[in-house]
Amino acid sequence: MDARLDGQGVPDVLSRQLDPLAADLLEVAAAVYAVDRSVVRPRYAGFERGENWARQIDLTIPVRCRERWESVRTDLAELLAWLTDDEWSVSFSESDRDRLTGGQGYLVSTLPDDIEPVLFSGGLDSSAGLALRLGGPPLLPVSVRTNNDMAGVQERVLSRLRGVSREVLPAASFRVNLTQSRTRAPGAKQENSQRSRGLLFLAAGIAVAITLGKGRLWFLENGIGAINLPYLRSQVGSQATRSAHPRTVQAMARLAGTLTGQDFAVETPLLGLTKAEAVSAVPPEYEHAIACSVSCDTGFASRISGHPPCGTCTSCLLRRQAVTASRYPKLDEGKRFRRIPDRTTPELAAMLWQASRIESRLAEQDPWSGFVEEFPEIAGAAEFVPRDRLLRLFGAYVREWPKVLASMDVPVGDWFSGQELAS
Repeated sequence: MDARLDGQGVPDVLSRQLDPLAADLLEVAAAVYAVDRSVVRPRYAGFERGENWARQIDLTIPVRCRERWESVRTDLAELLAWLTDDEWSVSFSESDRDRLTGGQGYLVSTLPDDIEPVLFSGGLDSSAGLALRLGGPPLLPVSVRTNNDMAGVQERVLSRLRGVSREVLPAASFRVNLTQSRTRAPGAKQENSQRSRGLLFLAAGIAVAITLGKGRLWFLENGIGAINLPYLRSQVGSQATRSAHPRTVQAMARLAGTLTGQDFAVETPLLGLTKAEAVSAVPPEYEHAIACSVSCDTGFASRISGHPPCGTCTSCLLRRQAVTASRYPKLDEGKRFRRIPDRTTPELAAMLWQASRIESRLAEQDPWSGFVEEFPEIAGAAEFVPRDRLLRLFGAYVREWPKVLASMDVPVGDWFSGQELAS
C-alpha cells in the first residue's frame, strides 16, 4: 500500500513549520492507518462470536524523536489494541527526515496568540460545535481529508460559517491518500473497518496544538455517538467503533502529555449532549451552515462530486433522528439521499431495538444496574463520565424517538413500552 501524507498547506496556515514531534505523531498515525487498511481481516466464520476478527500486526515506524516514542511504545500498543481489537507490536527506528515540509521558515506569525485548535470533520456534530463556539476565542479548525468530496463539504460549511460570523476561521487541513502499490497482488482488497481513523483524526489536531505551543484541543462529538453502544448483541469489542470514545480521547491526551512532557487536554464539551440537543443549541443564524454538513458512513467514499449520503447507515439514521427531534426539523429538507429509510430498514430496526432495551432498563427501580446488565460496555464509559450524566444522556436520547417514529408513521408501541418516555 502506498500512503501519502500531505501537510504542505498546514505550515502556511500556522506560519511556522511543524514541530518534529508533531510531524512524528502525524506520520505514526498515518502509518498505522495505512497498515490497518492494507491488512484485511479474516472473513468471517464465527464473526458473530468475535472470532476471526482480530489480526496480529508487527509495525516498525521511522521517527525523528525516537527516545520519546520508545517511552510510549506500550501505551501506543494498548491504545491501538483498544481501537482495533488487534494485537500490535510497534517499534521505532531513526528517521533521516527533518520536518514534515521543507519550506523556508516564517518571519511573522499571522495567527493570534489565543487561537484554539478544534477538530473539524465536516459532519453535523463538528459543524454544530463550531457554530456554538464562534464569538469566543478565535478558532482554528483542523481536518483530515482523504478525497476531494470530503474537502468540498468541509469548505462549504466553513464558508457559510464565515459568512454569518464574519470571523476569519483559518483552516489547517492534512491530506491522506492510499493507493494500491504496483507490487501488490492483483485483486487485493482493502480492509474497510478503518478502526484506526480516530487515531489519525486526533493526531492531526494534537500535532497542530503542539506546533502552536498549546496544551489543549477541542473535540466536538455528541455523547451518544462517542460512547457508541452496540446496536446488536452480535457486535463485540471494536465492531462498534471507538474513535471518539472517552477512553480513546483520554488515552490520546495522556500520550500527547507523555511525548511533550507537559499537561495536555482534549476537551469534549458535547459529550453530555445527545446529537439532537447539540443541534438544538445552535443559534438560528447558523442553521443553513450546519445543513451543508454530511453524516454518512459512505458519504465520502465516492470521488464523484455531489455523491449523496446513503440515508440508511447508522450515521445517516442518527442524523435523521437528531434533526427530527431538534428545533430544526426541516434542516435536511431538500437534501438528496440514495435511499429513504422505512420500517423495513434493518439498520433502523437495530437502532430501535437498542433504544427500546435502554428504555426498559432505565425504567427499572435500579436503572444503573439494569443498564450495565443490558449493556456492559457502559461501565467502561462510567470510568470517564459520571453515572448520573450517563443516565440523563441516554434517557434524553430514548425520549427523542417518539417524534422520529411519528415522522415515519411507525407506532411508538411497536418498540417502546412508554415507561421511560413518560418520565
